[in-house]
Amino acid sequence: MKTLLANRLKMLLASLLVVFSAYFGILTGSPVSAVDCETGNSRAVSLQTASERLSFKPNETVKKTLRVKNNGCETYTFKVEATPYAPDADTYQNTFEKESQWTQISRYIGFEKTEYSLAAGESIDVPYTINVPSEDRIAAGGQYAAIAVIVDKGTNGNGVNIVQRVMYQIYGQMAGDIAEDGAVIDWNIPFWIADGELRTTYTVKNDGNVDFGAYGKLTVTGLFGGTVYETPEKSREYVLAFPETTPPEQEVSWQDGHFGIFWVEQSVEIFGKTTTHTQLVFILPIWFLILLTIALILVIAVIVREVRKRRHSPSRKGRK
Repeated sequence: MKTLLANRLKMLLASLLVVFSAYFGILTGSPVSAVDCETGNSRAVSLQTASERLSFKPNETVKKTLRVKNNGCETYTFKVEATPYAPDADTYQNTFEKESQWTQISRYIGFEKTEYSLAAGESIDVPYTINVPSEDRIAAGGQYAAIAVIVDKGTNGNGVNIVQRVMYQIYGQMAGDIAEDGAVIDWNIPFWIADGELRTTYTVKNDGNVDFGAYGKLTVTGLFGGTVYETPEKSREYVLAFPETTPPEQEVSWQDGHFGIFWVEQSVEIFGKTTTHTQLVFILPIWFLILLTIALILVIAVIVREVRKRRHSPSRKGRK
């Protein structure tokens, strides 16, 4: 009996020790690192910031630094290189290979050295210099580049070499003749929807030489007035339009819409100016429309019948 009791007590103490160790490990975060290292994520890299906006003047020298951190579990060597940065013309996904007049600044980015060794958990500042050329060698307006931080993560089980590239994006503006020219070229607000989620879209076009952010929002009012919904400031839809591009259409929605008839105003802000479109929207279920259609048909049928009866009534014939 005493042996059984002692064994149960040992099991209880062991369980408490496991729970305490797990809890303490969660607080310290040490098991997470161990799991990451054990699952092969021993080399990981991050940047203090993902992007930066810079202004350039002809023939000036801009000196900056980029902070790189080793989030992995072992020391590794990483490389840095400058690349163009622009959206793909068809998919609008970020690309870092194609050059254009808007990516020329990437040619003038240099480094003190291009290879660094970084211990686990440590950070390092990578200095870089932008030697801005004369105005006859680079276009005024938007100039875009990226700095690639490249880590060789070794080979996987199939013998394929894995390379991680983290991109630091530079949004530059070259002094000179600046043209801010953007507009909403298409929009759509549905006239009727069956469920309670109202989705609207808009498309912008940038005909200028600097990028802009287009911010869309909805303002919904009742049929006879009174604001029902307005897109919160922090939830306003945003798209970045690069020079001479047309980004894909953007969606602005009212997800918790309810049944009714509303005036819907879609507004899009570009360069501080707002373009608005307003339309009457019916948010009604299909069964309601079917009943409304049947009722309308019945009313029309009654009206037609009454008109025919009056045309053929005896009193009307007698007056003739």
